[in-house]
Amino acid sequence: VNWTSQAHYMIARSLEHGTRRAEEMIEVAATVREAGLEPLMSEACARRQTWAPQFTTALKAATLTDMLDTILGTLNAHPD
Repeated sequence: VNWTSQAHYMIARSLEHGTRRAEEMIEVAATVREAGLEPLMSEACARRQTWAPQFTTALKAATLTDMLDTILGTLNAHPD
């Protein structure tokens, strides 16, 4: 496995599909809660997936390093 390419692919997928995945995980959390359990992991996943799409400009990056630099630049510009 080319781990650099794999990481680039996985991060890109999270950025591109974060909103939809967050919506799905919110539904999962509701189901888990209805089953009487605290949905710790599904709520955490939904929060992170909601957070990810702010970095979609990084999708234009050709390399993993450029993608991560773009994400880091966005974080530094908006530290909250």
